[in-house]
Formats: sequence, structure tokens, C-alpha cells
Amino acid sequence: MRVETYECQETAAEPIEATEEAIALMDELGLEGQQKLVSVDENKQPRRCPYSEATEEQMFIMNYVVPKIVKIESYNSGPIPLRVLQVVSRAKSIGMEDIVVRCKNTQQVDDPIVTGTMHLDPDSAWMTTTFLLARWGEELTSWTKLGQIALAGYKVQFKQKLAKIKQVIIVDEAALAHVDLPSASKAGMPAYYAKFDD
Repeated sequence: MRVETYECQETAAEPIEATEEAIALMDELGLEGQQKLVSVDENKQPRRCPYSEATEEQMFIMNYVVPKIVKIESYNSGPIPLRVLQVVSRAKSIGMEDIVVRCKNTQQVDDPIVTGTMHLDPDSAWMTTTFLLARWGEELTSWTKLGQIALAGYKVQFKQKLAKIKQVIIVDEAALAHVDLPSASKAGMPAYYAKFDD
């Protein structure tokens, strides 16, 4: 079983003195973005988030390749490796919320991915940022390959939607011959054509 974590090892392992020095430097340099990654652990000690924010492409990939989302507390499709549990414990200790396992919808679970969220903007409590924590699997498919799989799935779904739209257009076009003035004045243009209005 292989495990991949998304921690900056130096940040994850730094002693409290190093964290305090880093925070002081952030204040001195005015690094507002980095300051948002500082939280307080269960011992009221400041800690920096050592995890990487999921990119738009990674979120897209997860939505197509591992679309099933299970709260970490409820996940039972297989054992979670010790190293992943350690990462989850660390993430919770610095205030990470909504920690979930993203996996396939089928019984065969390959490369589950664990993510968590944090509120980085105090003015927008509803907005959260998703962070990659860890993933595991027998082989660990590369993100490049996962991207190819996700894109193929996206294209299949897109073509299916286009086929449905085409079918609706064919039916509407055939029905157009029987539309009279009273029914046209009540119905107006179908809503799905609105995006093509000049």
C-alpha cells in the first residue's frame, strides 16, 4: 500500500519556537495570505497549516474520478493506513474541518483521497478553502493520468447532455408547425434558448 501526503514537511515538523518566529516574520513582512494559514491547536499554541490547497484542476479531477464523498468518521470501505490517520489527526489539531474521503461509487475503491476545509476569510464565514491531505492505494495513479480519466468522463457526460438537448430541439421543431398565435403568445421562447439571445 502506497501513501501520498500533501504536507510541507518542514512546516508540519517545526517546533513552536520556529512557528512563532515564522508568524513574527509574516507580521513584519505583511504577509496577509500566510497569516490566514495560522490557527491555534488544542493546546492554544499557534500552528501553521502545512497542507496544499486543492487546485481547480484537482477539484475537477476529484469530482469525476472519486465523486463519492464520505465523512472520515463514517468511511468503512477499507482500512485507512496509519500514515493517513496521522495526517488527519494533525489536520484536526490545527482546525481543519469537514474532513472527508473521496472515493469511487463502486465497491472497488482505488486511490481514495482525503480532503479537509478551512475558513480563511473571517469576513466570509460561509466560504471555505479545500486542502488536499493524503491519498492511498496499491499503485497511486498519477495526477496526470487521473486528469485524463476525468476529462474523458467529462466529455462523455457533455455529449450525453448535448444528445438530450438535440432531442428536445427535434421535438420542439416538429411541434412548431402546430403552434398558433395564442399558444405562442403564452409560451414565449423556451428557456434553454435564452443563452443564444442577441
